Amino acid sequence: MYERAEQIRAADGRAPDVFRKGKWVPMRCFADDDEVDFAIVGTGAGGGTLACKLAEAGFSVVAFDAGPFWRPLEDFASDESSQGDLYWTDERITGGADPIQLGSNNSGRGVGGSTVHYAMVALRFRPEWLSCRSKLGYGRDWPISYDELEPYYEEAEDALTSGPFTVATGDRMGVRLDGPEVPGGELLSESPPPGAVQVPSGGAPILLLADRQRSAGYDKPAVIHPGDLPLAGQLRPAETIRFDMVGDHPVPWFRDLT
Repeated sequence: MYERAEQIRAADGRAPDVFRKGKWVPMRCFADDDEVDFAIVGTGAGGGTLACKLAEAGFSVVAFDAGPFWRPLEDFASDESSQGDLYWTDERITGGADPIQLGSNNSGRGVGGSTVHYAMVALRFRPEWLSCRSKLGYGRDWPISYDELEPYYEEAEDALTSGPFTVATGDRMGVRLDGPEVPGGELLSESPPPGAVQVPSGGAPILLLADRQRSAGYDKPAVIHPGDLPLAGQLRPAETIRFDMVGDHPVPWFRDLT
């Protein structure tokens, strides 16, 4: 499996579609001697999102990453042991006065960075987590406040509720949706609840169901209402759903999937 993934997959104007087996999406390519506006090293939550925003603004962008362009639906199975090829096993040692060697299975190697390693899952931070030292007594406070971050959460939520989504594929792990692009990307790894709506850097939401992975690191701007989980489990390809906001909660609930 690893040897197959190491082959160049993103070339000739296309890249693997990570949400559909054997499919492709358009990708602009450049010759080695072409001049571009931006070159970005690393395609995880930061680099991948930045490359997307710059390209959408009309700039020419090249992004580099160390590992393969994985096809998750074909290269991985839904258990931890089968994902050993994803581990970054090269020797990596931190800088500073007290360098330490990094482990091999705490980060992924591939296009998408740790957004691949954490299976596109990340929950929205609660306000007090950003001030964990001053309010909770551990760690360090973040250099930004929840109020500064909240507009970006709202941007993702507005995109989720802006129009209908069509079911692309679905199984017991989750339902992949096509529709309006939703802001997303990589965050810290955490355990997602059933019904979490996770959004990878590509902007296509995934509704997580019973057999979801138990630890992952993509943005999850919302969770559907528990009463709608049985309906979500019955969704079939080509069916259309719409999200509606319920209440005013740091992790909003959605209803009315029918």
